[in-house]
Amino acid sequence: MKYYLIIIISLFLFSCQEDCENLKIGTFNLIGKNGTIFTIVREKNIQTEYSNNSKIIIQYDINWTSNCTYEIFNRKLISETDYNIKHSDTLKFEIIKIEGNKHIVQSKLKDIEEVYENTLTKIK
Repeated sequence: MKYYLIIIISLFLFSCQEDCENLKIGTFNLIGKNGTIFTIVREKNIQTEYSNNSKIIIQYDINWTSNCTYEIFNRKLISETDYNIKHSDTLKFEIIKIEGNKHIVQSKLKDIEEVYENTLTKIK
């Protein structure tokens, strides 16, 4: 009986893990705090971010470190203008919840304690 309980608990814990495979490639929208809409295009090794309110385009390398965690790094400015962002370091993300075509990510800059949370909507 004890072993059955362990097996049932193990199966339950395994089934509670999010399946992020569908989120590794695709096109997503993110609405910023000021209402700016960002379009994020994820390909196998590249993530490109477009600000729909301006002509800013930024590209990153992307590395999936587990099923639902990834890092973006090697920030490259593709457009002529840029955000007023002073970092070019690694950003770490964890997908913490998936609901239909939306997923919630927590992100933070490497070596900084502040954590941000955003909702992305998969559109393609």
